[in-house]
Amino acid sequence: SPSSKLPAPNEDIADFFVLVATKALERADHVAGLSYLKLTRLFLPQDHWLNHYYLSIRLYCLLANAAYSCGRLDDANDAIQNVLKEGQSIEDKLDVYYVLVTLLMSSKRAEDAYSVCHEVLSQLDENIPASCDAQELAALLRKTNNVLNTMSDSELLGMKNMDSSDRLYSVLRFYSIMVVVAFFSKPQMMPFLTSRIVQISIAHGVCKHSVRGFVQYAAVLCSCKAMKDIPGACRIGRMAMAFAKQFNLSDPHIYYGYFGFVACHTEPLQACADMIRQGFIIGMQVGDISTAFFNAIQHIRTALIGGENLASLLKETDYYLKLTDLYAHTLPKQYLKIFRETISVLIDKGESTSSGEVMENPTTTNIANISEAAAFHKSIQSFWLGHAERCHHYTEKMLPLKNETGWLKGVIVLFYHGLNSFKLLKKSNTNRNRKISKNAITVLEAAAEHSKWNYQNKVQLLEAELLSFEGRKQQAQNSYTAAIEASRASKFIHEQGLACELAAFHYETCGNACKACDFFNQAKSCYNQWGSKMKVEFIDRQLARFQISSKSDS
Repeated sequence: SPSSKLPAPNEDIADFFVLVATKALERADHVAGLSYLKLTRLFLPQDHWLNHYYLSIRLYCLLANAAYSCGRLDDANDAIQNVLKEGQSIEDKLDVYYVLVTLLMSSKRAEDAYSVCHEVLSQLDENIPASCDAQELAALLRKTNNVLNTMSDSELLGMKNMDSSDRLYSVLRFYSIMVVVAFFSKPQMMPFLTSRIVQISIAHGVCKHSVRGFVQYAAVLCSCKAMKDIPGACRIGRMAMAFAKQFNLSDPHIYYGYFGFVACHTEPLQACADMIRQGFIIGMQVGDISTAFFNAIQHIRTALIGGENLASLLKETDYYLKLTDLYAHTLPKQYLKIFRETISVLIDKGESTSSGEVMENPTTTNIANISEAAAFHKSIQSFWLGHAERCHHYTEKMLPLKNETGWLKGVIVLFYHGLNSFKLLKKSNTNRNRKISKNAITVLEAAAEHSKWNYQNKVQLLEAELLSFEGRKQQAQNSYTAAIEASRASKFIHEQGLACELAAFHYETCGNACKACDFFNQAKSCYNQWGSKMKVEFIDRQLARFQISSKSDS
């Protein structure tokens, strides 16, 4: 009979296979680890939960993690449910609760994931309010920031270490993942959650979960309107990265958290994109698939803003998308599909690069960040396609959705909004439209105070367009030249092309056809390097106008 072919129960053999599986998982061989763990179950008696409880807990917790890392989500969920049913204490269930949160996140069930985190932390004696008003959160951030400001760098780095057996270690672990979940479900709670991590760490010691928390706190501090302390936030972020070295920590969370939301204020965006890509690699290596995909999302977003070659970006996006199918992660897939559409439009309007797949309407989701991302990308597409009214519509739709960590998208969309406003002004010279560019200049000037590399060229291009609109020709020409040079120096090839294009239109308006053609040709060269066939063809049409005009004159 089939049952006679099964091996006899043997606790020693089961223990051995768990040990072998643990070793395999420690060296990131998740497939082998999963195989050994499945084999282990064959040597457990039917009453193993009763008579071999601790071995069973260890086995099924490892099984949940290994199955998740291999993309075997049904197996992971089965192991989770076993532990939740048979586990005798919250401490015994913590590992599988953590995997459950990542599974819920990967399937776009962010609200459910938030509820699980809330339930676990409540059982760990943490009192988390259902909501906080803006004034309460601002006061909490100020209080936390005041404590941090009284501590020197050496005092921060010299804080005692927290033992992993401490109950608060688990508290910090779940707070740090709850912040990630809150980003998608309750972004207004991020200031509370990150402040709590900082407070616990200062009072009771730091651990690897504190590192994540400090990075997350710095990200919130960068974007919070009530604080907007960029230097202070960057200091905390750098301290967190120093802690990571201190703990010899290769945590994919801190890569997208620091380089995606903090360092982008001060460090070159291209360098940030490279580091976030490294976070993706580390996440895949250690089996933290969900966090690897968060890095993938931030990598494509940052690289696109940084002007990376579009063909290369399309290839990387398609690679990430294949992996989301392999590991059945629907949330990152939706983001990456939005990004892919933009890249395809920028290359050739999607004529030969479109996936051909009908996209789900992002506005129907209950995840605000996806709606924000969709509006942001529609705004970018519309700008580069020259659809001024549509660009204005999507920008106005996106800005109210911007959350506590959406600073970079907000700055970039205001840059395009400001440039786009000059097209609107030619049709409708209203006070409202005039304010758009001036507001954009104010915001970009503030950003450029912290990173001229990333934002000075944008300020100069906005100023050039404003001066041109106001008829101050020579000043405008000086600003166009400065914007082109700054874009070239900062390696923003797409924005160098854009500055050349707008300079060409300015010179054409001034009646200098020779200069206009020169700048159109410079723009074409930049757009070729960027990989935008769509923009190259647009410039060719502009140059053709001059050739036709020259023939008619002769």
